[in-house]
Amino acid sequence: MNDNKNKYPIGELPQSASQSSQVVDELAEKKREQKKSLIKVGAMLVLSIIMLIFSSLSWFTNNRSVEGSGMQIKAGGMPFELKTSGTTALYQTRTNEIFPNAPSASTTSGGNSSISWLVNQGSNINNYKDSDKTLKEITKIDSSDYGLGPGSNGILKFTVVPTNPDAQLNLRFTTVLKGYSADYDDDGYEIDTKALTDISDENINRYLNGHILFFYEFRDGSDTNIVMIENNEFEMSFTGETEVTLYWVWPETLRNILNRNITGLDDSSAQNEIRKLLFAHPEIFLERTGTPSDSSKPYDEISIASLTDENISSVSEDILTTTKKYEKYSGWYNNADQTLGDSVSYVSFELTAELNNSIE
Repeated sequence: MNDNKNKYPIGELPQSASQSSQVVDELAEKKREQKKSLIKVGAMLVLSIIMLIFSSLSWFTNNRSVEGSGMQIKAGGMPFELKTSGTTALYQTRTNEIFPNAPSASTTSGGNSSISWLVNQGSNINNYKDSDKTLKEITKIDSSDYGLGPGSNGILKFTVVPTNPDAQLNLRFTTVLKGYSADYDDDGYEIDTKALTDISDENINRYLNGHILFFYEFRDGSDTNIVMIENNEFEMSFTGETEVTLYWVWPETLRNILNRNITGLDDSSAQNEIRKLLFAHPEIFLERTGTPSDSSKPYDEISIASLTDENISSVSEDILTTTKKYEKYSGWYNNADQTLGDSVSYVSFELTAELNNSIE
C-alpha cells in the first residue's frame, strides 16, 4: 500500500480520546507506507498431515521434518482426511520450493499426506489468482494488490472428513507461521530464480506472530464464537464432514487494538483477547526505542500485573487520551510493522492435524 486509498477504514475515536493522537497515527502511517514493502503470502498455505508408526503403534504428526529422510510416509491409517476447495493460488512456484511434498491436490486422500491450500475469491489470504498481470508485475516490491500489510484481513477454510461419519472425532490442530525474504533487482522486481531465505531473526519472527493473528470459528449449538489460536494450537471435535473457518487479521494501528475495532473481526470477545494479549506480551507487538530504566523489563511501562478487564480498559483509555503515551506506544507498534515490511517478503501458514485422545 502506497497511499491511503488502499487502507481499510478504522472506527471513530470515543469522545474522550485525544484528537492529537489521530494526527500521530496519520503522520506515522504516511511515513511508514513510504518505506514499507508488502508481504506476499500467496499459495504458501499448506495443510500438512504427516504420520509415522512407531513400534508402540501410536500415531503422531511431524511438520515435514522427516520428508527428506527417505522413509515411506503413509496416511491411509488415519480415521480422517482434510480437503480444501478452489484453485491454486498465487506464488505456487514459491510454495513448491518451500513445501516440495505438498501437491496442489484438493484432499489428503489417495496417499497425499500434505497438500497445498486451495483458495477462492472468498477464502484466501490476499492470494487469489484473478489478474491479467504477469507474475513479475505482481511481485514488484511496491505492488499493493497481492500482498499483506497493516489493515489486511480475511478467512481461510478447510474441511475435515471423518472415515466413520457417525463416530466422534477429536483433533488437535497445530499452526506454524514463518517468514521468508526474497532478492530484488535494481528496479524493485523479485528475482524469482533465487531461492527464498528463511527469516531466522527472533525479533522479526516475534513481530510476525504478534501482528498477523489467527482465530477459529467454534460452534456450540446455536452459538458461534471466534476464538484466538493461542500457542499455535487449538482443539475441536467433529461428527460427520465439517467445514472449519479460520480468520486472520493484521491490526492496522495500535488504536484499533486499544479501541477493539479491528477490521475483519466481528466478535467482541476476540477483540478483547487481542487487547489482553497486547498487555500480556507487548514484546510481540511493539519494537521499542530508547533504553528502558530496567533492561530486564524493556516493556514494563505498558505491562499490567493483573490482567482484569477493568485494569485493561483503564490503561487503554489512559494511553488513548494521553498524547505523549499514545505517541510513544503507537510509534513502537509502527516500528514493528516497519521492520516486517522491510525484512519479510513472503510468509507461509501451515496447519497440521492429529488425533487428540485428551478430549473426553
